Amino acid sequence: MTILVHCGRMIICQWCFPNAPHSLMNQTSHSSIPLHESRAIVRYGPDIRVIAEIDQSICDYYRSLIPKYFNAIGQRYGAHITIVRTHKETPTILDYWGKHEGRVICLQYASCIHFDGRYFWLNAYSEEIGEIRKELGLPKFRDDSVFGGVVRSEYHITIANIKKTLM
Repeated sequence: MTILVHCGRMIICQWCFPNAPHSLMNQTSHSSIPLHESRAIVRYGPDIRVIAEIDQSICDYYRSLIPKYFNAIGQRYGAHITIVRTHKETPTILDYWGKHEGRVICLQYASCIHFDGRYFWLNAYSEEIGEIRKELGLPKFRDDSVFGGVVRSEYHITIANIKKTLM
């Protein structure tokens, strides 16, 4: 299910949820969703991990738009885009490991909140992230098919989840 945010009002996307009531549907295609520009700082570690730290207020704002009945909670870590995922990917070229530490990169993100039943996220795009991944011998985008997922064509910013806590 995809929720589009337009002027603070949540609208179900007709392309992702075609059986939604017509009054709730957005009448545009995904290609017309505006992208917002931002900056991020590249950070390495711990272990084999690389992230792009983004402005926490982006996640906080979009999380505030999620209806309260979801009981959505914030992400475990600070706002970021994962560039290399610990224990899921292993760079084959480590010659450039650490090269971009502290580098400010550009990114774009869509104001369309996605939800898969557990996580809420925004799609994000950055040529610089793809270049960093390629330098490390990884494909431009993560291939989650080996974990039962799909081959991605974008990055993402997790804004919330609805994981149940054990008591």
